[in-house]
Amino acid sequence: MTAHHHPDHHPDHHPDHHRAAAARLWHALKPFPRYPLVTPGTGSHTALPALSADLGITLTLMRDDVGAYGGGGNKLRKLEYLLGAALEQGAKTVITVGAVQSNHCRLTAAACRRAGLEPHLVLVRMVPNTTPDYVNNGNVLLDTLAGAVLHYVDTAEEARATIATLMQTLDHPYYIPAGGSDATGALGYVQAVAEILDSGQHWDLIVTTLGSGGTQAGLLAGYAAAGVPQRILGLSIGYTVAEATPIVATDAANTLTLLGSCANAPAPWIDDRGKGEGYGIVSPAGNDAITAMIRQEGVFLDPVYTGKAMGALFSAVHDGTIRARSRVLFIHTGGFPGLFAYQPFLTPVQAHG
Repeated sequence: MTAHHHPDHHPDHHPDHHRAAAARLWHALKPFPRYPLVTPGTGSHTALPALSADLGITLTLMRDDVGAYGGGGNKLRKLEYLLGAALEQGAKTVITVGAVQSNHCRLTAAACRRAGLEPHLVLVRMVPNTTPDYVNNGNVLLDTLAGAVLHYVDTAEEARATIATLMQTLDHPYYIPAGGSDATGALGYVQAVAEILDSGQHWDLIVTTLGSGGTQAGLLAGYAAAGVPQRILGLSIGYTVAEATPIVATDAANTLTLLGSCANAPAPWIDDRGKGEGYGIVSPAGNDAITAMIRQEGVFLDPVYTGKAMGALFSAVHDGTIRARSRVLFIHTGGFPGLFAYQPFLTPVQAHG
């Protein structure tokens, strides 16, 4: 870890500098069509006094789990720009892909209904879980209520073939990759950077869960385009560091190109200690973090993404990777319906009266 100046002594951390940088980002985003899905409350901040005291840092949640559509979640930020592009291109149907319990697929279905588009979800049975709750509850129930057309497949190869067929047979289709993680989707997190800079607050570290990689890529691209140095940590819940690094780096570079920026994003800082046995498989540390967050702060995390990432954050504080007294902003990306899908694996000690 390299030492750095106290933030108050760094000219880049002056609120006026941040607001000027934010204005540059808003200007760069202006040409891109956007379908409005982000509403007041999304991106608001929740202080965590009890956990902060336990950890010896100042930990704050950025509430990207809060939203007006589809149950909320960070993919609404990406979908603003993705559906904006789809509608501009005259799309009538949207195809996307994810795991059976994909939050991204659920939010795509809801956002498409709001925008008058027909959602087709290619759901890959990639997680070794066949419990009734996983198969039918949580996001699958919500996908069904939204009237999404569900296409189940067993492998990534089958998914690619199904997507190719749908692209040829559906009416004016628009394809959104897994997690909405491409340069267009990442614009949603360039916008999030503009919002953070507009607030004038300084963070020693911004932490996000790393699933498909687009959120961290958008943050990296946003700060690079703004010309503001910011440490950003991606806590992977599936990929290894070696797998995730080129995905995030490429997505960040593509996003800067799309923005017309000549800036280069720094190499992504990724930690995979929280991935456990792999994507969609709950972990003891993740379950402990879910329990700690709701019992000490009244906020629910989820078993696939934010719980595992928060467990990794606790570990990173304890071993000094995240320095004591740091001001840390953790982006709560959502995933609440996953709690119902993973019910058999979430068995904290009961409190009996």
